[in-house]
Amino acid sequence: MIVEFLDYLRAHLRALSRLGIAFIVLLLCIDIFVIDKQHAHTAIQHFPGFWTIFGFVVGAGLIIVAKWFGRQGIRQKEDYYD
Repeated sequence: MIVEFLDYLRAHLRALSRLGIAFIVLLLCIDIFVIDKQHAHTAIQHFPGFWTIFGFVVGAGLIIVAKWFGRQGIRQKEDYYD
């Protein structure tokens, strides 16, 4: 069942990427128009969309670091224990 779901997502990759971009734009709009900036602690927090952009950059950075860390030795070959 999971394999079928993953195959479905791969077949509709363009729609999935558009959905992800729409979600980021929605978060950006919420951050710009809804979130109160009056009580920000630093000057950069007054910038519209700061937390959306910050969250995206940090999330992407975590993925890149995790992939690099995995390639440095955490991932082992299938016959490692043989």
